[in-house]
Amino acid sequence: MKYLHSKMIERMKETGVNKYDLVGVRIGNNDPTLEGVFALKRIWW
Repeated sequence: MKYLHSKMIERMKETGVNKYDLVGVRIGNNDPTLEGVFALKRIWW
């Protein structure tokens, strides 16, 4: 899934998409295993 998301994000950047919702991952969640996703979402918002 991480590989798929990274490839999708690369493709969307190439085509001019400037926002992508990682679906189901909430910024308010305190799960340390998702910290990379939280950081990425913070950059976009």
